[in-house]
Amino acid sequence: MPLTQKQCASIHDFFKNKTVLIAGTSSGIGAAVTHFLAEIPCRLILLSRNAVESKTHIHDTSKASIEAYDCDLRDSEALRLTLDGARKPVEPDIVLFSVGVSMFEEIEHTNESVFKELMESNFYSFVYLYKYLLPALRQKKGKLCVISSIQSIIGVQFHGAYVSAKHALTGFLKVIELETPELTIIEILPGWIKDTNIRKNAIDGQGKSLTVRSQHEHQDRSTVELSHARNAILMSFIQKKRKVFLPHFWRFIPFLQFATPKYLKSLILKRNKKESKVE
Repeated sequence: MPLTQKQCASIHDFFKNKTVLIAGTSSGIGAAVTHFLAEIPCRLILLSRNAVESKTHIHDTSKASIEAYDCDLRDSEALRLTLDGARKPVEPDIVLFSVGVSMFEEIEHTNESVFKELMESNFYSFVYLYKYLLPALRQKKGKLCVISSIQSIIGVQFHGAYVSAKHALTGFLKVIELETPELTIIEILPGWIKDTNIRKNAIDGQGKSLTVRSQHEHQDRSTVELSHARNAILMSFIQKKRKVFLPHFWRFIPFLQFATPKYLKSLILKRNKKESKVE
């Protein structure tokens, strides 16, 4: 659903003159949010393995002050050196974390190295970034928006390493909500977002790129347009939401886990059995 003029104005006023750090700007949600915020007078700090290249795709007439730094967030020392070397101190008011790698294979056929790789990409990279930024975020009573996954609260077959890493991320967020109540933590729980590279960049159980069979696009009522996901994420700051399900009707999943776990299990098994057979 497109943003109304009033919503656009609210987003503009909220982010105006803020310092916003976006981790994971090469594609997908991170890139979509970056392009939107580039039209608002603010300081944008882009952080990813291809941040400098992603900056070149932003229009020259953008109103934001944009800094781009290439960095592998899985390397805590490289992250520290990169941010220490920024043009100005990195003291964000707002952080958007949109980093992650997916996979597709049964646990039985998944190498231990794949579990390690996904934990480094989806979990430890956030831990390293959070630890570095915590003093500044505390001082500014900052807002931290994390793109997690619906798979952070349910189990899904063929995604064992991904599910494990996302569960770890959600657990970490629950702890820092208690330890740092001065921060605002927003967790985004998307399912399948259209027009992202999450499946293109995913790996199999051996750590290799997925086959075409496993890279198909979902096309059902749970598929969310990228622009809709971007808008929902931006509005979560305005609406002071702490948890956002995409699509919205997936907010009933926690209820199903409690009330009818067998029914929820049957839905997951049916959906992903169908996915595994797509050619």
